[in-house]
This record gives sequence, C-alpha cells and structure tokens, in this order.
Amino acid sequence: MEFQINKIEAGQRLDVLLARKLPDLSRSVSKKYIEAGCVVIGGKKVKASYKLNDQDIISINLPEKSTPPKLAPDNIKLDIVYEDDDIVIINKPAGMVVHPDNTHKTGTLVNALLNYYPPIKDVGEPDRPGIVHRLDKDTSGLVICAKTGKAYKYLVGKFKSREITKKYYALVFGKVKDKKGIITYSLSKNKSGTAKMTVAIDKEAVTEYKVKEYYRGEDQDYTLLEISPKTGRTHQIRIHLAKIGHPIVGDQLYSFKQHRRECPLQRQFLHAFRLDFKLPSGENKSFKIGLPEDLNDFLSRSCYTQ
Repeated sequence: MEFQINKIEAGQRLDVLLARKLPDLSRSVSKKYIEAGCVVIGGKKVKASYKLNDQDIISINLPEKSTPPKLAPDNIKLDIVYEDDDIVIINKPAGMVVHPDNTHKTGTLVNALLNYYPPIKDVGEPDRPGIVHRLDKDTSGLVICAKTGKAYKYLVGKFKSREITKKYYALVFGKVKDKKGIITYSLSKNKSGTAKMTVAIDKEAVTEYKVKEYYRGEDQDYTLLEISPKTGRTHQIRIHLAKIGHPIVGDQLYSFKQHRRECPLQRQFLHAFRLDFKLPSGENKSFKIGLPEDLNDFLSRSCYTQ
C-alpha cells in the first residue's frame, strides 16, 4: 500500500496519521509497525514521531494478520466492585495474571471475564480483550475492564491523557524520612532480556508518595506509603521505591538480597486501593477498597505502630 501526503496532512506525526488512515490500527500498534520498518517514507525507515512533509510518499507493507489466539473462558469467581453497561471494576487478588501470556494460558482475569461476559471477546485487543490497564501478578486491587468497544476506546483515551487517578498502598523497608515526595527516575526495559525493568532515560516516570504510618517489626522499621503514580510504566512503583532505598516488602525482583532472605510475606505489599475517574456515561466516580486479608495479617502479626 502506498499514498502521498498532501498539504493538509503535512506537519502531522507519522504514527498519528497512520492510525487515522487505517482505523483498524491503534496508534500504539502503528508505532510498532513503524519501528519494525513495515512503514517507510521514500524507501527509508523513520521514527514514529517523524513529522510528515507535503509530497512525502508513505509505503506500507504490513505482515499478514495472524490467527487470533483461542482464549477459553474459566469458571473463576470474581470480586466485582462496580458494574454498568460499559465497564466492570474488579478487585483482583494477588497471584492472578491479568491476561494470558506464554507461561499463563488459563486462570487469568481475561479467562474469568470471558466466562462472565462472553461478548467481551470482541472488545479491544484479541489477546487481551477488555483490558485497558494492568496490575502485576502479585499486586492486588482495582482493575477497570471495558465491556464494549466504545468504552474501550474511551478508557484508553482517559489513561493516555492521565485523567484516571490511581492510588496504592505500599509497605516498604525502612523509615522514610520525608513525609511526602516525588520520584522522577525514567525507566527502560532491561537489556538482559529478563522481566526486570531498569532506570534509564527512555521513558518519563513520575511517582508521588506520602507517609501514612510508621511501623516497627522485630528487627526492622517499615513505612506504609500512599502512592499516586502520575505515569503508568511497567513496575514503576516498585523500581522507584527501591531506587530511593526503600524497596517494597515482599518484592522478590527489586528488593535487596538481605530483605528477600528476611521477609516472610509471599508477595509484594502493593495494593491498588482507589480509582477516581469519569465514567463513559459522564458521571464522576470514586472507588475505594481496603487492604486484603493477607496484607492486614502481615501488619498485625509482624508489625506494631510507632
């Protein structure tokens, strides 16, 4: 496929225009194709951010569509916090993966959603229908899912424009001296090929925090923080807190070796407890849940307030 840019289209970003020209492609998917060299300008590979010029020739050679993965519904009970015709908000337990991947084919939130709402299979991306954001496997708390295509586009837009406020509780090692603060380390994928992310200059990442409570364990200080991420990078909260010297209790990936040896908690103490946003219907809503039983038990058994 090939077409020429006119004066009206000149000045636009390549990925933005491509998403408009090919409505089946989202901007993020368009960007991936551009980065892979499937979209070129005048025969040359360019960046997704390339500003188009009048008379530019865009050549598109997309790979053939692969067969969508077969996702099976699983009869898994979900803790539904809120539901309407457009969305459903789930209190995801720790240990549940949000969508299938190479190592988790079943038992995910997506598999459970397909059992509750079979039509959701056609909403959003075929390998993760209904999903507009994620929580790590061992992070518990509130997840918004779209039930219709219209709601999916609406929510994706709201997340992109940062109009959905998310808040988390995190228990970290040590006594955080500053009662509140902002962490601004940028992040990137680790080049080692592991799941671990690293601090780099690639993508802006901003996390606000404030101290809720100080705790003391047998040989260890802890601080309970309220976290407000302003961006949504992979493992952002976990990396940022480790970077300032206060890794999350139970985090096996980013905490320090001595903490991993000493911690009896079987998962990271990170819980998405609040969401504030405007529903697709136009109503402003706030959703809030408490700590799950395992995290409350850890506080009562292992800590006392200072």
